[in-house]
Amino acid sequence: MVLRIIFAVSVGAVFGSICGLIFKTLNKRVKKPVPDESRIDILRRYSDYESQQEIPKHSMQMVLTRPAPEILDKYNYRSYCVADPNNKDAIVFSMLDFVCDNFSHTSDAALQSDHSIVGVIKSCEKNGLKTNCRGLSIILAETLE
Repeated sequence: MVLRIIFAVSVGAVFGSICGLIFKTLNKRVKKPVPDESRIDILRRYSDYESQQEIPKHSMQMVLTRPAPEILDKYNYRSYCVADPNNKDAIVFSMLDFVCDNFSHTSDAALQSDHSIVGVIKSCEKNGLKTNCRGLSIILAETLE
């Protein structure tokens, strides 16, 4: 019985020291998520930062009252443009119906380099009328112009 206890203690000590060595080795390669300097020092270091310095990678420009692209005619777009003039929200919900009736969401679709409504719809046509959430929002935003 004494030999079992001695054996268990020695195995535990060896196992503990091996785990300690592994932890120390791995811990040296892990970056500390919290910086060593204070937050005020970090803010002072980046005080000259301006958000306008960076140009967005994927940017687009919306133009109001632009004529609807011809590609929308394949999806019966004009029928969705008829809305009750007394109900100011009707056109918004009609355009939402247009997007939901004709296109659907998938998380594995990637947008092409052309982020206009025509480019997004062509991308949808290649993906079985599916696009990601950004593509759906671009279609909706451009139909509301």
